[in-house]
Amino acid sequence: MQAIKTGEPVVRLSEQEGVDCDKESEGCNGGWMSNYWKMSSKIGSQANETYKYEDKDGSCRNQTNKKIVSKAKYSTYKRLESVNEMRQ
Repeated sequence: MQAIKTGEPVVRLSEQEGVDCDKESEGCNGGWMSNYWKMSSKIGSQANETYKYEDKDGSCRNQTNKKIVSKAKYSTYKRLESVNEMRQ
């Protein structure tokens, strides 16, 4: 959504960072995007190109100098529960 609001290109956030750093989810065994956003609001997020997907659980390697989203940018988010909510 950030790209829609600002008109900037869409940057794909790192899935691996979510697997490694989101301690509320279960790594490669699944997880919730809402937990990823909570984690991102605390430590920020990196792009997929700087924190590549590895298809395995690992230790958190979130690097301050490579963050593309600072923790201040994700202060709110909303989990949509239905297709109708997504269409709106």
